[in-house]
Amino acid sequence: MFRFAGDAANPPDAATKEALRYRTALHQGFQLLQERPVSTAMAIEVCRTIKGIELDIRATPGTALYNEATGEVIYTPPEGRDLLRDKLSNWERYIHEAEDIDPLIRLAVMHYQFEAIHPFSFISSTRACSTFPCSISAAISSATSEPITTGSSG
Repeated sequence: MFRFAGDAANPPDAATKEALRYRTALHQGFQLLQERPVSTAMAIEVCRTIKGIELDIRATPGTALYNEATGEVIYTPPEGRDLLRDKLSNWERYIHEAEDIDPLIRLAVMHYQFEAIHPFSFISSTRACSTFPCSISAAISSATSEPITTGSSG
């Protein structure tokens, strides 16, 4: 991957390009957090980098997540851009107002909420944009006086 990172003369294959976009998005998310608080706009920006396309909050109906082996619908996320924006506003409020909750629990809830909202139209948005909540964990850790731990005393 590093061989292709700055080599325009030797273009990488699709999987390497995707990995490079993830690397760039993770760095971008961390840098953005130094400039402003977590927001829906930031999530959109980072997910655009991950996918390498212009995208916005999902407006198309009929999104469902399927079991790849059986074809069974396993989750139907909320539909409608206004409802999704409302859910994302709730997600933002939780991020900024739940300061009395352990940072590791906060991160898990933030990640779950983002995945459950499933705000983007591409089917793999949960997998792809899960990088976004991961990129904010360092900011949460640095915003608290206690390090993020698993609770075990070693």
